[in-house]
Amino acid sequence: MLERAQLDDLLGRLEGTCLGAHLVLVGSAAMYLSPTSIPPMTGDADVAVAVGTLANHLSGFLDDLKHQGFEQIEDTATFAHASGPTFDLLALDEIGRGDHVVRLGGMGLLAFEDLSRLVARPRMVREVGGVRVLAPSALVLSKLRTWRVAKGMRDKVQALAMIGDMAGDEAFLAELRMLVEELSQEDWEDVFADAQVAFTGLETDEARDYAAFAELIGRGFSILQSLRESP
Repeated sequence: MLERAQLDDLLGRLEGTCLGAHLVLVGSAAMYLSPTSIPPMTGDADVAVAVGTLANHLSGFLDDLKHQGFEQIEDTATFAHASGPTFDLLALDEIGRGDHVVRLGGMGLLAFEDLSRLVARPRMVREVGGVRVLAPSALVLSKLRTWRVAKGMRDKVQALAMIGDMAGDEAFLAELRMLVEELSQEDWEDVFADAQVAFTGLETDEARDYAAFAELIGRGFSILQSLRESP
């Protein structure tokens, strides 16, 4: 599992690259830089960057990564370091193309529509300790909209636990309400149905690690339900 000290080491190394100021920490590791006590329990970090920015600086960025001690895992956008930190590089692309793969310099970078849309919104990227990171409300919504079966279950449980843990943060709840209310009715029904499955599936292999947070997860599910009333 990726520990906070390892994440700090990774982020420090990335800061020393030519794209350090353009990278956004997303995914479960971003929970370490969010005001929540819920542990991410993740093995690596996800870092996102705009496709155009990466294309313009790809060669220099790869050289900088090598200088910082990272090695690219062949035919992937995953980079590993001898000290332990590993990160996946994700693409932020133009909105409207759906989820797709961007090919640059022999890499296939995943570009998620929802993530690109969230990062493009005002105030959905914050600076925490000099690191650009997805805002808690955007992080929660991105997790609630993860469709991959096994990882999706884990992400949704994490999201519900975060909502329950941050229930006293009115600004967070207001932002989350805004994001949820902007979903189409069909998307909301999918999000809510999947959250309900996650809430009732804490004994599954994908979610069992968070069983100790069952009370917060239940609170988070109740809050999510209240954020948007059915028409």
